[in-house]
Amino acid sequence: MARTLYLTTLTPVHIGTGNKLQPFDYVVLDSVFHKIDADEVFRTLYEKYPHAADQLLEWIDDTSKEFEKYEKSNKQASQAKKDFTLLSYIEKKINDKELLQTIKNHLKNEEKYVVYSMEYAPTLKRKMEIQEGVKTGSHELYIPGSSLKGALRTILLSSALQNSSSEKKKELSKKIVNKLAGPENIEKLKTKIGTILEEEFFFCGAVDRNGRPIIGDAKYDLMKLLHISDSTSLPSREAGSISTIDLYLKNGKEPQRQAPAVEAIRAGKEFKVTVSFDVEFLFTASSLLQKNDPCFGKTEWIDIEEKVQTLFNLNLRTIEKYTKDELEEFLLSNLLEKINNVSKEMREKEAEWAQVVSENSKSEYKNKAAIMLKFYEQLPPQSIKVGYSSGFYATTLFLPMSHSPELRETEKSLLEKFKIGKTADRRPAAVTKEFSMEKFPTSRRFETQTESISPMGWIAVTAEPLKEAPLLENISLRRETTITVQPNEITAIILEIKSARAALGKIENKEFAGSEVEIRGAHFQNLGITKGSRIVVEVKTQNKKLQSVNFRKKIS
Repeated sequence: MARTLYLTTLTPVHIGTGNKLQPFDYVVLDSVFHKIDADEVFRTLYEKYPHAADQLLEWIDDTSKEFEKYEKSNKQASQAKKDFTLLSYIEKKINDKELLQTIKNHLKNEEKYVVYSMEYAPTLKRKMEIQEGVKTGSHELYIPGSSLKGALRTILLSSALQNSSSEKKKELSKKIVNKLAGPENIEKLKTKIGTILEEEFFFCGAVDRNGRPIIGDAKYDLMKLLHISDSTSLPSREAGSISTIDLYLKNGKEPQRQAPAVEAIRAGKEFKVTVSFDVEFLFTASSLLQKNDPCFGKTEWIDIEEKVQTLFNLNLRTIEKYTKDELEEFLLSNLLEKINNVSKEMREKEAEWAQVVSENSKSEYKNKAAIMLKFYEQLPPQSIKVGYSSGFYATTLFLPMSHSPELRETEKSLLEKFKIGKTADRRPAAVTKEFSMEKFPTSRRFETQTESISPMGWIAVTAEPLKEAPLLENISLRRETTITVQPNEITAIILEIKSARAALGKIENKEFAGSEVEIRGAHFQNLGITKGSRIVVEVKTQNKKLQSVNFRKKIS
């Protein structure tokens, strides 16, 4: 019987489609990102302006020439590309302000012309490209079963390698070192090294009609015994946000902006997946082995007994002591235990990295790294990384290799062959620095938030819903400070915290004094902002009417 597992996002999660959204595909209004239904917009446009199609082609042609004109000026070219939007076309080429405002109003209300919407923090710098995230046919966010199964495959492989006998590790080491001596190009070599490990632990062998061995046939892959559904889904507006990714350096230097931004599932969102095992096959396999079948385990499904024991801690000879439900429960518990054991080491490595960053960094960067360090300390046992920017330790087997004396030389050979961790000095006659596992990786990609940085892809995988998920936005290093309010600044007092990133406030001064408004643009809980806090805000107006109010800094 299938079991339910709960997936709780602890940090933003991005699983991409490979498609990049351009400025023409979306609009950002009042800190909300809207994917535009271009067909619907053009339908409205052509009804009012039958020749708009010709004008559109003309405008695209003119804009392309403008791009070429500014080819050598990055700043001007960047601005020209940002202006290449559907709303700019209506405003500048059609010059119909009434139609423009009508479309904007529909977008703000998330009605007509909107495919889906997501949060877009005003503190984020505007990006031209946005990496699209996977969604259902109704544009809801979810976690594909294939992504989760891929992460679990790496965890099971890591566990199997680490728990292998010394003889097995030596045998694998020899195979890998021999393969590294070959003439293949680097990418083909990486694939072949991966194949050696997968065939060793996942694939059972077989013999063809001519008596030749078959290794690597997908139908003999033991991971086929594990079935994982796609997760449940959540509306994009409720669960999604646009995340800006920066590259943070271990030496504490200023982070480097990465492009493009990504559509991500926000932290603190719960999904459910169903997990089942092919227990019928396992019972059949046990029966055939005990009957000493002439084929099973000899000419097909060779080494299944040993490999099932290694992967799932299951002895096929004693399987009859379980009912089907009990066996399913045993296998699931074993899977969760392996997640715990492998992810514990990964969490410790990530925490070590954050600690070094904190020690090497200046004030603002140091505080962000310290918040992240506290977050790693609070991660639930069954926490894994999925999707974009999962990182070196979540997607490779170097952690179990580093813990095995029999594989350390193999690890070193792999790192040297693939030039992992080596940094080339660009000065003439300079020598490339040697790899050091203690200093690598030297950088990480994180989502940049107002007061903290967030690693991507952490999710908790649990048999029961998490009572309380540890979220970065709820972790703070609060310090009481006094901030002077400048005469030209607009201040507000918080009336109610509506969510982590939205609050109800009352403007205290200037022409909008007394107005109750929604304030966005910060993780209010992370900043220690509560009911009664005073803050400085930035207001945007149109025709002397308030359009949006965004947080700028805390006063008290």
